Amino acid sequence: REKPHTSEKPSKTMRDNWSTCVVGARVVLVPYRERYVEKYHAWMQDPELLEQTASEPLSLEEERANCASWRDDPEKLTFIVLDKAACRFAESDPLPVAAAVGDANLFFRDDHAEALRHTAVSLCFTEEYYSCRDATEVLRIRSR
Repeated sequence: REKPHTSEKPSKTMRDNWSTCVVGARVVLVPYRERYVEKYHAWMQDPELLEQTASEPLSLEEERANCASWRDDPEKLTFIVLDKAACRFAESDPLPVAAAVGDANLFFRDDHAEALRHTAVSLCFTEEYYSCRDATEVLRIRSR
């Protein structure tokens, strides 16, 4: 079972953040783990979402493989965004799949020629849940 705790800054890979749970005022960020794959996969069957994210449709098995590979990717951090109101921190499943409302990705790229580190952020929320206030909160949380 995942145990919530806060983290100031992300480490180099998702594996380094495997126990990280970042709690904001309205959202909770948790690592993209196997337990969230089926729901994420269902979101990614939407043709409009695939187009907006420049993604290809994947089988459930391919999505599971992605989840596992992203865990060790030093150029990407992937978190599932949970609706904090749907989380039950005192119960046996404090971060339920049903609370998942989107994902947040950070992509890192080192430009050795310019000695710069670039970060791109991708946020995706379910249409039923989307709120600019929550998107802003995710950006604030991840930029700490």
